[in-house]
Amino acid sequence: MAARSDGTSLTTPAPEAETHKRAHSRGAAAVEAGIVSLLVFTLFFGIIEFGMLWRNTHIIGDAAREGAIEASQGTREDTYAQLAMDVMDTRLDSLPRGEAFHVTIFKADPSTGRPANGQDLLTCTDDCYRYDYNDTTDTWELEALAAWPAATHQTCDYIGVYILGKYDWLTAFFGDDRVLEHTAIKRLEPAPGEATCPTIAPPTVQPTPTPPPTPT
Repeated sequence: MAARSDGTSLTTPAPEAETHKRAHSRGAAAVEAGIVSLLVFTLFFGIIEFGMLWRNTHIIGDAAREGAIEASQGTREDTYAQLAMDVMDTRLDSLPRGEAFHVTIFKADPSTGRPANGQDLLTCTDDCYRYDYNDTTDTWELEALAAWPAATHQTCDYIGVYILGKYDWLTAFFGDDRVLEHTAIKRLEPAPGEATCPTIAPPTVQPTPTPPPTPT
């Protein structure tokens, strides 16, 4: 047994204790490395996932706006809905197959963004065209149950385009698939010789009367 200069004994640690200490340190380091790796991988895949989600959301939004513009400019043609659908198909083609699966072109109420006749966007049977994506043929198919003929269009009508899609998460970290949808509305462009739609002045807001002072 060794002794210090002050005469007290100096105990040398047993080899077993040193081995146990080193093993404990290695185990703690492995646990810490696992936790840090999990956080890093979650952050890495989160950046990828939400970047792809942002991209798909903007593609669907751009397609709806471009389709509404095309439809509003060509509404005196009987094929206006198909022309708008062709424009949207070109834009949506950059999405993974099947991640946009429904389109409705409809007579819109600009105050609500919904069909002017109060019907549902997915099941409307009047004043609209509904298209569903066929994954087998990679084409958009028109449902023949509804229509808004060009002959019934009025200069001051509004036309809307609704696109429904989804985003399939690459990993299971963030739950089920994310539903994506976007609606764009444009006023019909007047045909040659037609009068333009009058501008509707906003309602006049009456000032709130000031209550009389409370007598003291």
